[in-house]
Amino acid sequence: MRPLALALALIGAACPEARAVDASEYLISPIVTKGERELDWQFGAGSPGTRTHSEANSGIGLGWGVNDHWATEFSIDYHKLSTGNTKPDELEWENVAALADQGEWPVDVGLAFDLSKSITGSGGLSLRFGPLFQKDFGRFLGSFNLLFMRRFGHLKPTGTELRYQAQIEYRYSRPLDFGIQAFGRFGADGHFRVGSSRQVHRLGPVVLGSFTLTHGRSISYNAAWLVGTTGASPDSSVRLQLEYEF
Repeated sequence: MRPLALALALIGAACPEARAVDASEYLISPIVTKGERELDWQFGAGSPGTRTHSEANSGIGLGWGVNDHWATEFSIDYHKLSTGNTKPDELEWENVAALADQGEWPVDVGLAFDLSKSITGSGGLSLRFGPLFQKDFGRFLGSFNLLFMRRFGHLKPTGTELRYQAQIEYRYSRPLDFGIQAFGRFGADGHFRVGSSRQVHRLGPVVLGSFTLTHGRSISYNAAWLVGTTGASPDSSVRLQLEYEF
């Protein structure tokens, strides 16, 4: 093993606890609907892993399709460790910019830009941004997002993280579709070059769909069971997202 790789691996081994995973993380869509408002609720719970505690995350947000190419949402996130109580964790401002109308390009492309302000003792600001991709394949719909995340002003600052979100959806019927979801994190800066000790990868089945209500309103849901594949990942986690669109 090269000296630099060995040194970084020893540093990782000396830190038995990996940084928390947001079990309520959801797939960001590049599709924007002008004038649509939504009340969004997410929940997720992760079991202990080799280097992680059990914890739960949740959040509630209010979003709005400002125009044909820009949607924005404000939310508050909550966090609960196995040894503590549920408490507010972050205030988040999420934005999605659609680069073209849906179906205009062979692949629907968008850009995500999020700002999060910690309201815990650690303080600090987080920035997340990156491209969003979605492609139709008949009854299948593929999604892949590549996101970069940077924290500023935290008590334990980190470098820039590389993250991904992926999903393959089979559109069986509007109320009940199913597929596979994956979320991952390669760690800050060069940590991804020394194997998987600092990486987080979660993969599993998802069921999703929507129910049409009266007066142009609808309820969408998205529920998944994800299995961790590295020591820095929860052994398993469940997540649920509900959206009321009006």
